[in-house]
Amino acid sequence: MNSGTKVKILFDESIGDKIFAEGKGNLEMSINPVGDFDMFGQFEVEEGDYTLTFKNLVNKKLEIVPGSKMMWDGDPYQARMDIEAIYNLRASPYALMPEDSSGRYKRRVPVELELELGGFLLTPDIDFEIRMPTSDEFVKERLRSILYVNQSTVNEQELNQQVFGLLVLNRFMPPTT
Repeated sequence: MNSGTKVKILFDESIGDKIFAEGKGNLEMSINPVGDFDMFGQFEVEEGDYTLTFKNLVNKKLEIVPGSKMMWDGDPYQARMDIEAIYNLRASPYALMPEDSSGRYKRRVPVELELELGGFLLTPDIDFEIRMPTSDEFVKERLRSILYVNQSTVNEQELNQQVFGLLVLNRFMPPTT
């Protein structure tokens, strides 16, 4: 495996989502006489970023977690992904606490918005997770109660609303329920 290999993947030129990463891997590429191109092997990210764009509202760089991988078994467009990327920001949890009149939660705290890309390159499975690593248990539990219907079922509407608020406005949104 060669360390220091650089990879740039542009998902859709008109949208602008792209991965730029450095890492290691063992890739085999071949072109047969008919012109068919195949790729085999795995690339493991040591450092890199994922630029997330959405219309002209969002253009954010997320840091790819070392150890994230891309794997090929032939068709280069059918690469499988196991990529985690984090957007770090500071946001006030106050909007999540409509009953708090003390103002105790108005201070901005570290927030980690994790993007998980799985599945195939052209049809990825996309999941998000929100963490507040330095917040007290009350705030963490409040966030969990907003984002999850029960311990294992995500409230997609609330999660999408909070992800939008964090990515576009750099803040939490008041819960809809």
